[in-house]
Amino acid sequence: MSATHDQDYAAVVDRERPLIQATAYLLTGDPVQAERVVQLVFAQLYGRWSGLRHPLLEALRAVVRAASAPVQLPWEYRQRVELIDGPPPALAAAEPIVADLRTLSY
Repeated sequence: MSATHDQDYAAVVDRERPLIQATAYLLTGDPVQAERVVQLVFAQLYGRWSGLRHPLLEALRAVVRAASAPVQLPWEYRQRVELIDGPPPALAAAEPIVADLRTLSY
């Protein structure tokens, strides 16, 4: 792919991503699922870029099709993990038990 191809694609993605993201969120009701839909749509759009006359229209059509079912991204090989700041809730419940275990002799 040429540099012009990539620059044109990047300009469209920068310009249209907020609308595509909002549409995906309205259709799915879930921000994580909406992000997955947007990633899939833009990846597919990149593959067909040279033949597109109306990229926004094509992207919106693809969002409607993709949002109707769970999205499996081809580049994801493992289950998705979400990181949370702070200690996990299970560790807070285990602290008294760990403290008691530390009082035991060898």
